[in-house]
Amino acid sequence: MLSALYRRVCESAFAGKVTRYAIGSVVALVTSIVVFAVAYVAGCSTTVCSITAFVAGAVPNWVLNRRWAWQISGQVAFMREIVGYVVISLLALVASSAATGWTQTQVQGIPAHHGLRV
Repeated sequence: MLSALYRRVCESAFAGKVTRYAIGSVVALVTSIVVFAVAYVAGCSTTVCSITAFVAGAVPNWVLNRRWAWQISGQVAFMREIVGYVVISLLALVASSAATGWTQTQVQGIPAHHGLRV
């Protein structure tokens, strides 16, 4: 019974969309991580690193999700698609920037040669 359910789920069109969505999310995540690391090594503040990495990851995320995962083509519905994506992205950006800045402050507050060592 479980194998029949598994087969039915894996063969569905929805499973293909979810798989493509997950792959697009991984591509966006890797893009963000690489851009964050490069900006951090270049000496940018954590806020600048977060914003740059977030925007760098948002672009492939938008394109891959819209065109490849959900297979939407044609004209973009500005209010429904772009404004919604920008609002949600800005909320996530503010949250991630705040968390990154707070973490950086906490780490800088640890005296040298104290704390956990990894």
